[in-house]
Amino acid sequence: MIMKKKLLIIGIVVFLISSCKYFVEYFNEIWFYNNTKHSIAYYFALGGKYGTYHPDNLPDTAAYLFRDIKSTDSTCILTRRTWEDFFKDFPSDTLSIYIFHTDTLDKYSWKEICEDYLVLKRYDLSLYDLKKLKFQVPYPPSQTMYPWVEPDFFVYLLMISH
Repeated sequence: MIMKKKLLIIGIVVFLISSCKYFVEYFNEIWFYNNTKHSIAYYFALGGKYGTYHPDNLPDTAAYLFRDIKSTDSTCILTRRTWEDFFKDFPSDTLSIYIFHTDTLDKYSWKEICEDYLVLKRYDLSLYDLKKLKFQVPYPPSQTMYPWVEPDFFVYLLMISH
């Protein structure tokens, strides 16, 4: 009798462990890292009821902002859909990510933020870009991101090299 209980418990534990693995692998994620010394917020322009798509500007409401990602902290977006499916729904092959300083969000109204475009940084990333980043998006941009995120930097280098 005791042996049957032990086997049953072992069986349940093995089942739960294998189920957790399936559960975790079933989700697709994008990790977002705050590598600054201040808190930030971000907005993924996923469209639909969550706001706008690229190349539109900011949504009408700040309701879908992810707020207060502390200094050197990270968070992730989880979905059961594949990112390929998301990108098929986009009007272009681009996901826009808007990054805000939380002090800006506290100090100004959403209307002022939109009108004056008080955004720390905007990333426009393709699915290829996200794959290249291994679905890990840092702020500030990493060296890997400079060709797509910091075009002004390269224009500046070209101007001083002539």
